[in-house]
Amino acid sequence: MARLAPAYPPRKPTETVLYGLVRETLETFLAHARETYSAPLPRYVEREFRGYLRCGVFGHGFTRCHCDTCGRDLLVAFACKGRGLCLSCAGRRMKNAS
Repeated sequence: MARLAPAYPPRKPTETVLYGLVRETLETFLAHARETYSAPLPRYVEREFRGYLRCGVFGHGFTRCHCDTCGRDLLVAFACKGRGLCLSCAGRRMKNAS
């Protein structure tokens, strides 16, 4: 009989220090940048921050994977696939690039 893979522990991005910092200060930072900088921030900067806040959070979307053999389901939260701010997605990209 085939051995089952160990249970997948979903990561908890909302419990990290970086996530809390970005969540608490993003709007203040964006307002400061709009008021202070002579040129606006590039759109990709704001998209990267907002994508990071959605990455790995089940409330922002997930997919259900089902195994017909064993009948188990696995929920996997969507990833932002970012290259800069998100340590999880950037690390995954670096690992796959080598």
